[in-house]
Amino acid sequence: MPLYHKNISKEGDFLVAVWQITETAEELVSPLPDGESLLAEAVGRFKSVSRRAEWLAVRRLMHEVGCREVIKYHPSGRPYLESGSSQISISHTRGYAAIALHRTLPVGIDIEQRAEKVCRVKDKFLSNEEKSFLPSEKKNVEALLVIWTAKEAIFKLVDREGIDFAEHFHVSPFGLAEEGCLQAYETFTDEQLHFECDYRIYPDFVLTLAQKLIL
Repeated sequence: MPLYHKNISKEGDFLVAVWQITETAEELVSPLPDGESLLAEAVGRFKSVSRRAEWLAVRRLMHEVGCREVIKYHPSGRPYLESGSSQISISHTRGYAAIALHRTLPVGIDIEQRAEKVCRVKDKFLSNEEKSFLPSEKKNVEALLVIWTAKEAIFKLVDREGIDFAEHFHVSPFGLAEEGCLQAYETFTDEQLHFECDYRIYPDFVLTLAQKLIL
Protein backbone atom coordinates (compact mmCIF):
# COMPACT_ATOMS: atom_id res chain seq x y z
CA MET A 1 0.00 0.00 0.00
CA PRO A 2 1.31 3.52 -0.74
CA LEU A 3 2.34 5.18 2.49
CA TYR A 4 3.86 8.56 1.71
CA HIS A 5 3.69 10.75 -1.36
CA LYS A 6 4.96 14.30 -1.23
CA ASN A 7 6.15 16.99 -3.58
CA ILE A 8 9.00 18.98 -2.04
CA SER A 9 9.40 22.40 -3.67
CA LYS A 10 12.90 23.81 -3.50
CA GLU A 11 14.78 24.29 -6.75
CA GLY A 12 12.02 22.21 -8.33
CA ASP A 13 9.59 19.47 -7.45
CA PHE A 14 10.91 16.28 -5.89
CA LEU A 15 8.39 13.47 -5.87
CA VAL A 16 8.92 11.06 -2.98
CA ALA A 17 6.86 7.91 -2.48
CA VAL A 18 7.06 4.92 -0.12
CA TRP A 19 5.30 1.57 -0.41
CA GLN A 20 4.64 -0.59 2.64
CA ILE A 21 4.95 -4.12 1.30
CA THR A 22 2.04 -6.17 2.64
CA GLU A 23 1.15 -7.87 -0.66
CA THR A 24 2.41 -10.97 -2.40
CA ALA A 25 4.42 -10.55 -5.58
CA GLU A 26 1.33 -11.51 -7.60
CA GLU A 27 -0.78 -8.88 -5.81
CA LEU A 28 1.84 -6.20 -6.38
CA VAL A 29 1.82 -6.64 -10.15
CA SER A 30 -1.90 -7.34 -10.61
CA PRO A 31 -2.78 -3.74 -11.69
CA LEU A 32 0.26 -3.36 -13.95
CA PRO A 33 -0.21 -3.74 -17.72
CA ASP A 34 3.10 -5.62 -17.97
CA GLY A 35 2.66 -7.37 -14.62
CA GLU A 36 3.22 -10.92 -15.83
CA SER A 37 6.49 -10.09 -17.55
CA LEU A 38 7.70 -8.10 -14.52
CA LEU A 39 6.87 -11.00 -12.22
CA ALA A 40 8.79 -13.39 -14.48
CA GLU A 41 11.75 -10.99 -14.53
CA ALA A 42 11.72 -10.71 -10.74
CA VAL A 43 11.70 -14.50 -10.36
CA GLY A 44 14.64 -14.73 -12.76
CA ARG A 45 16.60 -12.00 -11.00
CA PHE A 46 16.14 -12.89 -7.34
CA LYS A 47 16.00 -16.11 -5.35
CA SER A 48 14.76 -14.27 -2.25
CA VAL A 49 10.98 -13.83 -2.09
CA SER A 50 11.37 -10.62 -0.06
CA ARG A 51 13.86 -9.18 -2.56
CA ARG A 52 11.45 -9.92 -5.41
CA ALA A 53 8.72 -8.08 -3.54
CA GLU A 54 10.96 -5.04 -2.99
CA TRP A 55 11.86 -4.89 -6.68
CA LEU A 56 8.24 -5.23 -7.73
CA ALA A 57 7.05 -2.69 -5.15
CA VAL A 58 9.24 -0.09 -6.86
CA ARG A 59 7.50 -0.80 -10.18
CA ARG A 60 4.11 -0.61 -8.47
CA LEU A 61 5.09 2.74 -6.93
CA MET A 62 6.04 4.09 -10.34
CA HIS A 63 2.63 3.04 -11.61
CA GLU A 64 0.82 4.62 -8.67
CA VAL A 65 2.51 8.01 -9.10
CA GLY A 66 1.72 8.02 -12.81
CA CYS A 67 5.22 7.35 -14.13
CA ARG A 68 5.20 4.69 -16.85
CA GLU A 69 8.93 4.84 -17.52
CA VAL A 70 11.21 1.80 -17.80
CA ILE A 71 13.89 1.60 -15.09
CA LYS A 72 17.39 0.66 -16.26
CA TYR A 73 20.65 0.32 -14.32
CA HIS A 74 24.18 1.59 -14.83
CA PRO A 75 27.03 -0.95 -14.33
CA SER A 76 27.46 0.44 -10.80
CA GLY A 77 23.84 -0.47 -10.02
CA ARG A 78 22.58 3.13 -10.02
CA PRO A 79 19.10 3.30 -11.61
CA TYR A 80 18.03 5.59 -14.42
CA LEU A 81 14.95 6.01 -16.58
CA GLU A 82 15.31 4.70 -20.11
CA SER A 83 13.74 7.83 -21.63
CA GLY A 84 15.88 10.18 -19.53
CA SER A 85 12.75 12.21 -18.73
CA SER A 86 13.54 12.38 -14.99
CA GLN A 87 16.23 11.58 -12.45
CA ILE A 88 15.45 8.67 -10.12
CA SER A 89 16.74 7.15 -6.91
CA ILE A 90 15.53 3.93 -5.27
CA SER A 91 15.85 2.45 -1.79
CA HIS A 92 14.34 -0.38 0.22
CA THR A 93 14.45 -1.79 3.72
CA ARG A 94 12.58 -4.63 5.37
CA GLY A 95 8.91 -4.23 4.49
CA TYR A 96 9.25 -0.95 2.56
CA ALA A 97 10.37 0.40 -0.81
CA ALA A 98 10.92 4.05 -1.72
CA ILE A 99 11.51 6.15 -4.83
CA ALA A 100 12.47 9.78 -5.45
CA LEU A 101 12.03 11.54 -8.80
CA HIS A 102 13.04 14.92 -10.15
CA ARG A 103 12.69 16.24 -13.70
CA THR A 104 16.27 17.50 -13.96
CA LEU A 105 18.24 17.37 -10.69
CA PRO A 106 20.14 14.27 -9.53
CA VAL A 107 18.61 12.93 -6.32
CA GLY A 108 19.55 10.35 -3.72
CA ILE A 109 17.11 8.63 -1.35
CA ASP A 110 17.56 6.15 1.47
CA ILE A 111 15.10 4.39 3.74
CA GLU A 112 16.20 2.41 6.77
CA GLN A 113 14.20 0.41 9.28
CA ARG A 114 14.35 1.70 12.86
CA ALA A 115 16.43 -0.87 14.73
CA GLU A 116 19.07 -0.96 17.46
CA LYS A 117 21.53 -2.74 15.16
CA VAL A 118 22.70 0.63 13.81
CA CYS A 119 24.43 1.17 17.17
CA ARG A 120 26.61 -1.88 16.58
CA VAL A 121 27.98 -0.63 13.26
CA LYS A 122 28.28 3.09 14.03
CA ASP A 123 32.10 3.05 13.98
CA LYS A 124 31.95 2.04 10.32
CA PHE A 125 30.22 5.23 9.22
CA LEU A 126 30.72 7.88 11.94
CA SER A 127 33.67 10.28 12.03
CA ASN A 128 35.09 11.37 15.39
CA GLU A 129 33.49 14.80 14.91
CA GLU A 130 30.07 13.24 14.32
CA LYS A 131 30.44 11.12 17.45
CA SER A 132 31.09 14.29 19.43
CA PHE A 133 27.75 15.90 18.61
CA LEU A 134 25.46 12.87 18.93
CA PRO A 135 22.52 13.64 21.23
CA SER A 136 21.64 11.88 24.48
CA GLU A 137 21.41 8.10 24.63
CA LYS A 138 17.61 8.27 24.44
CA LYS A 139 17.79 9.83 20.97
CA ASN A 140 20.96 8.06 19.87
CA VAL A 141 19.33 5.48 17.58
CA GLU A 142 17.33 8.10 15.70
CA ALA A 143 20.38 10.35 15.24
CA LEU A 144 22.50 7.45 14.01
CA LEU A 145 19.83 6.46 11.50
CA VAL A 146 19.55 10.02 10.22
CA ILE A 147 23.32 10.20 9.67
CA TRP A 148 23.42 6.71 8.14
CA THR A 149 20.56 7.39 5.68
CA ALA A 150 22.06 10.77 4.78
CA LYS A 151 25.38 9.15 3.90
CA GLU A 152 23.68 6.36 1.96
CA ALA A 153 21.68 8.93 -0.02
CA ILE A 154 24.84 10.96 -0.68
CA PHE A 155 26.67 7.81 -1.80
CA LYS A 156 24.04 7.34 -4.52
CA LEU A 157 24.79 10.84 -5.79
CA VAL A 158 28.58 10.45 -5.76
CA ASP A 159 28.43 6.92 -7.22
CA ARG A 160 32.14 6.06 -6.94
CA GLU A 161 34.03 2.99 -5.77
CA GLY A 162 36.39 3.09 -2.80
CA ILE A 163 34.41 5.46 -0.57
CA ASP A 164 34.72 5.11 3.19
CA PHE A 165 31.63 6.56 4.90
CA ALA A 166 33.50 7.60 8.06
CA GLU A 167 36.49 9.11 6.27
CA HIS A 168 34.98 10.67 3.13
CA PHE A 169 31.41 11.72 4.04
CA HIS A 170 30.89 14.42 6.68
CA VAL A 171 27.61 15.47 8.29
CA SER A 172 27.55 18.89 9.96
CA PRO A 173 26.04 19.26 13.45
CA PHE A 174 22.24 19.38 13.35
CA GLY A 175 19.33 19.57 15.76
CA LEU A 176 17.42 16.30 15.76
CA ALA A 177 13.69 16.62 15.08
CA GLU A 178 10.91 14.45 13.69
CA GLU A 179 11.41 16.19 10.38
CA GLY A 180 14.46 18.27 9.53
CA CYS A 181 17.28 19.24 7.21
CA LEU A 182 21.05 18.83 7.56
CA GLN A 183 24.14 19.81 5.61
CA ALA A 184 26.89 17.43 4.53
CA TYR A 185 29.92 17.30 2.27
CA GLU A 186 32.35 14.78 0.79
CA THR A 187 36.14 14.75 0.60
CA PHE A 188 36.54 11.85 -1.82
CA THR A 189 36.30 13.61 -5.19
CA ASP A 190 38.18 16.63 -6.53
CA GLU A 191 34.87 18.53 -6.61
CA GLN A 192 34.44 18.33 -2.80
CA LEU A 193 30.66 18.32 -3.23
CA HIS A 194 28.22 19.71 -0.67
CA PHE A 195 24.73 18.37 -0.03
CA GLU A 196 21.46 19.21 1.63
CA CYS A 197 19.59 16.29 3.17
CA ASP A 198 15.92 16.38 4.18
CA TYR A 199 14.98 13.65 6.62
CA ARG A 200 11.87 12.43 8.38
CA ILE A 201 11.63 9.98 11.27
CA TYR A 202 8.66 7.62 11.11
CA PRO A 203 7.60 5.02 13.70
CA ASP A 204 9.03 2.17 11.59
CA PHE A 205 11.76 3.80 9.50
CA VAL A 206 13.85 6.87 8.71
CA LEU A 207 13.65 8.39 5.24
CA THR A 208 16.24 10.83 3.84
CA LEU A 209 16.41 12.69 0.55
CA ALA A 210 19.72 14.23 -0.61
CA GLN A 211 20.52 16.75 -3.32
CA LYS A 212 23.73 18.45 -4.40
CA LEU A 213 24.25 22.08 -3.45
CA ILE A 214 25.71 24.56 -5.90
CA LEU A 215 28.05 26.86 -3.96
